[in-house]
Amino acid sequence: MKKKNIFLRSLIIYCLVLIVIIGAGLFVLNRFLVSYEASRPDNAMEDFMAAREHSFWIDGLNKLVADGFNEFTKADAALSDFGIDENAEISWSSLPDEGDMKQFVVRLGSSRICTLSFVAGEDVGFGLNDWRFADWEFYMPGGSDISISAPTGSTVHINGVQVDKSYISGLADMDVSLEHSFDIAPEAELYEIKDMMGPAEIKAFDTNGVELNAQAVSAHEVAFLPEPVGSFSFCALPDSQIYINGTEISDEYCSPVDLGLDTGDNSVMLYECSRLYSDCSIRVVHDGQEVYPIANALGMCYIPGASYTVEGELAEFIEGFIYAYVDFSADKNDSARANFAALSKYLLKDSEFYKLTADTIENIAWATTKGLQYNSIDYYDLIPLGNDKYVCSISYDISYTLGSDDLNVKSGNLIFIEKIDGQYYVSAMGAALQ
Repeated sequence: MKKKNIFLRSLIIYCLVLIVIIGAGLFVLNRFLVSYEASRPDNAMEDFMAAREHSFWIDGLNKLVADGFNEFTKADAALSDFGIDENAEISWSSLPDEGDMKQFVVRLGSSRICTLSFVAGEDVGFGLNDWRFADWEFYMPGGSDISISAPTGSTVHINGVQVDKSYISGLADMDVSLEHSFDIAPEAELYEIKDMMGPAEIKAFDTNGVELNAQAVSAHEVAFLPEPVGSFSFCALPDSQIYINGTEISDEYCSPVDLGLDTGDNSVMLYECSRLYSDCSIRVVHDGQEVYPIANALGMCYIPGASYTVEGELAEFIEGFIYAYVDFSADKNDSARANFAALSKYLLKDSEFYKLTADTIENIAWATTKGLQYNSIDYYDLIPLGNDKYVCSISYDISYTLGSDDLNVKSGNLIFIEKIDGQYYVSAMGAALQ
């Protein structure tokens, strides 16, 4: 009986000790689990997310837009312009551990919008520590590189901001269809815009401020093409060789100029072309000699010897003709026949002009005039046609009395001059060039 009591007592003591040991173990385990939970970074992240509404993340993205990603950012752009659905669900996931830092990625729908960083905090026991929020970084998903080509000298704008020339990466010929074989494709400047965010309204303007047409090459490549507005218009003799941008052109680009005169086979050719991309280089060769242009009533004139002024023996002849012609036309001193005799020395007798002038003698003789006064005369725009033949513009300003009327006459004409056996003659006269 005594042995039984001793065993029972020992069993009770053993059970009590075991209970104490198990209780102590459970207490330690409980404390460890509490410390472990406190040391889990995911729990810190969950607490952070629970404390912030959906609007916190939307506001963060809108601030990114307002601050601007670069100088071209459209500050009032909506998040939808960046491919963001504001009503999408917020989710997060962890990134691989980096020592004493833990990072998490936040997504709005499928779009990654923010990275959160946590750092190790206080010791929570058992050699563990909790995690404290350290920083966040919002960013807009997407972003793409944009390539832009625009004619050299033009300006490119993105969202109303002019793109600086420092963005130019190189030069290239534009891919345009040339209508004329001698035309030259314009050169383009190539712009490279890296990691452009959001909407990009791209425009380009030529040197005159005219907006250029855009041709989309691909989703991220735009080419601006100029309109072929170049042209040339000039005069030359028919047997001249014409080179445009180094290429000799054919007769399809020329036509005779209507001078309003009967010059026979002696003509001036007008060379014209439009819808060109290039500012043409023009070269004219006549009888093996290069001809340089002058400006006159015909426009740009590539004719050997052409000049605005007339000098020497020819100038003396033209001046004498003007006085003789005006004296005859105004019936100076009521001497139509004597005036015509003086004028006829300047006229080619076999010409139609001579005959027409002679036929007016009787009509002019009936006119009663007096007081002829020369206010001014001029002769200019000499155009040699070759073979001692010339075209020249003349003008005069005179006053005289016809009957009882005081007249002031200002007139201009174009005359055709031929040199025969060393003597100049006027063989035709027409209206002044306009």
